Amino acid sequence: MSEESPHTNHLNWGDLPARSRSAIESLVGRVGTAVPDDAGLNAHLASTLHVPGGKVFIKGLPSNHKTAYRQNNEATIGPSVREISPTVLHHGDTGEWNFLVFEHFEGRHANLAPESPDLVAIPSMLHKLLATAEHDTSVSLPVEERWARFGDGLNLSLLAGDCLVHTDLNKRNILMGKTRSVLVDWSLPGRGASWLNVAFMISSLISEGCSPAQAERWAQDFFEEWRRTDSAAIDTFVQALLRRREEQAVMCSEPRRAERRRLAQLAQQWLQHRGQAP
Repeated sequence: MSEESPHTNHLNWGDLPARSRSAIESLVGRVGTAVPDDAGLNAHLASTLHVPGGKVFIKGLPSNHKTAYRQNNEATIGPSVREISPTVLHHGDTGEWNFLVFEHFEGRHANLAPESPDLVAIPSMLHKLLATAEHDTSVSLPVEERWARFGDGLNLSLLAGDCLVHTDLNKRNILMGKTRSVLVDWSLPGRGASWLNVAFMISSLISEGCSPAQAERWAQDFFEEWRRTDSAAIDTFVQALLRRREEQAVMCSEPRRAERRRLAQLAQQWLQHRGQAP
């Protein structure tokens, strides 16, 4: 559900203005080595910084960038998701750069392919998310509002709720460590029914090669929230998801358009699996 604004001009730590680097170092200590991370799409700067006492992860955007507010979102939600996400250590703005500094988490991106052992490990983390009873709702837009333009003829109120929803549960935003998994990128947190977290996860499983039947069976096996969700509510989610992906396939620029078309086709397959016409 994230509203993407991909950046191709990734910068290294040394590319930041000296004043900004100095301000950040006043918080984390003198930076030795900086290792870029190009997995993210939505930050100009994303690097692991080697600092006195260990490592931290930093990401940043120019202060005047139109999506800089998303970093404020992450900082606001951070205290609510400390059990399942790296801790936000610092958030600031130098006047040139808006930055977030996180505790470093040693891990790899999740493997969401069929039969991956990660599919057995991920549910424990998601259960903690589903159990998050309270969060700062000032930055979590209700899902039914964010998807309003896809709701013609649909009852989007079936998606409503007060639970925190991670709206972009793709493999890059799930990091697998030795003893636990964590969620990253809370730039566009949502609010809605708790089962929406499971639904977004299913959509990612399908995107990574699981059939709709396999992905829904996974949800049935691990999540009571999914087993008790009304079928009409799930159908509404998938129909809205398909409309959103079709819009993305049209609006997206090359070279990502082919991938957006593929994801729209997979959403259509999921809808057909549920016995619904697109």
